Amino acid sequence: MKSKTQLSEVEIDKLFDFVKSKYVRFIDLQYELVDHLASSIEDIQCADPNVSFDKALQETYSRFPITGFSKYISEKQSALNKYWARKFFRYYLEFFKLPKIILLIALSYLIWSAFRYMPHSYVAITVVSSAVIGMFYNFYRLIRTSKLSKKYSFISAYHAQQIIPSFVFIQFVTSSRIENISGVTFSPIIVIIISILTALTALITYANIAVFPELFREEVKNKYAHLNIKLA
Repeated sequence: MKSKTQLSEVEIDKLFDFVKSKYVRFIDLQYELVDHLASSIEDIQCADPNVSFDKALQETYSRFPITGFSKYISEKQSALNKYWARKFFRYYLEFFKLPKIILLIALSYLIWSAFRYMPHSYVAITVVSSAVIGMFYNFYRLIRTSKLSKKYSFISAYHAQQIIPSFVFIQFVTSSRIENISGVTFSPIIVIIISILTALTALITYANIAVFPELFREEVKNKYAHLNIKLA
């Protein structure tokens, strides 16, 4: 059995140039495609050592659809979005299981108690304002790393999943006309609903600011160390 031919550094550099010329802007996807192309070229040259690097490259690229790498990029981005969505959802789901549900109940009770002893409009405006500040702080943190999001597909997918809860909540607040609730008294069931939703929002905001960034750093360390990404 013939040994597998190893591509030279010059040829690897040519593969990076080739991938970039096909409008693959995400660096992590460039590495994956170069690895795929290199492996295929090595297999072709192993089977027939007379095949040149350029011919093996064209043969490999011809196996992709007429749209080139666009389908691969689209499928990869979709997979990354689903990956982070599942990761976040599993964490959110823990709020409804022991022991974290105790924290959710305790926080909800604390907010409910505030409604009992203070004007409802004051409590509502306070908790919503606090949540909005937390959400915007999370936006600010994401904006600071937006340059990385434009360079790496997996970071772009991570940012997208972090923004979704904040965007949904802010849209809800915007459409709720909070400024018009001065002097309003809510019914007991509405107070309970607001208390639970506010507690959930607080926990999600905390996760976005303190928990998920650590998960992200572990992801970079374990899966993307070869990219030498400098995180703030």
